[in-house]
Amino acid sequence: MPARPLFQSLGVAGLLALLATQAAVAAPPASPAPSRNVVVLCLSEFPPFNASSLPEGGPLARVVAQSFARAGLKTELRFLPWARVVKEAEAGECLIAGLWRNESRDQIYAYARPFFQMELGYFGLRSAERPGESVNESVASRICVQRGAYLPPALTPIQGQLQLHTDMPGCMRMLEKGRVDIAFGARGAGQHYLESQAGRDLLNEVEWKGPPLEVKEHLLAVRNTHPQRDLLLQSFNRGLSQLQADGSYQRLLRAGGLTPP
Repeated sequence: MPARPLFQSLGVAGLLALLATQAAVAAPPASPAPSRNVVVLCLSEFPPFNASSLPEGGPLARVVAQSFARAGLKTELRFLPWARVVKEAEAGECLIAGLWRNESRDQIYAYARPFFQMELGYFGLRSAERPGESVNESVASRICVQRGAYLPPALTPIQGQLQLHTDMPGCMRMLEKGRVDIAFGARGAGQHYLESQAGRDLLNEVEWKGPPLEVKEHLLAVRNTHPQRDLLLQSFNRGLSQLQADGSYQRLLRAGGLTPP
């Protein structure tokens, strides 16, 4: 069973000292006990940013884990469906390693510094023009979006006319077949598919149509009522600053195929 986090009011140094003392006086267990000095991070599958199939959970998961490591804290990754991620975080069972703010979430969570910026916008055939800033219903009927995905303000008024698919690759294939003119999604996710073996046949046909419709800050979120809220956020922020200052942050992103901001 995954280790549960031990958060007490001792601070990082005090917590580590207490654990060391307990280990020294306790009788050796019959089998190795899991470490309880763990920050549990909940994530959803979102390649190439984070995924259970990627090394160490992907580049953004590595950034978060190494930020906490700089503060002396270990992390445990839990990849879950998005609804479960939210449920676990609201129960105080984990931190969300990648949340976009809105008014309702601001009532529940406190946030650390942004650790990435997500560009959201359009992909289309190289021969096609990018839609204008104002999208009417006839244009909307030719735009594919992933079912359940976040929509920026430019698309929410006409969301009933948008074409839906289960995922971004499916929208790309609709482009190929001429069923839609535009696929909406995260730039990094779309580019990752086009450069993968599964989508490489579209690389010369489909391109990003900048500028982005919106740029979302990717945030570490902790429940407002979490007893270790401030300590966790301060520890993460301090570690992230160290990663950025010595170039580790940039190297982690590039190693995962992402472009540093």
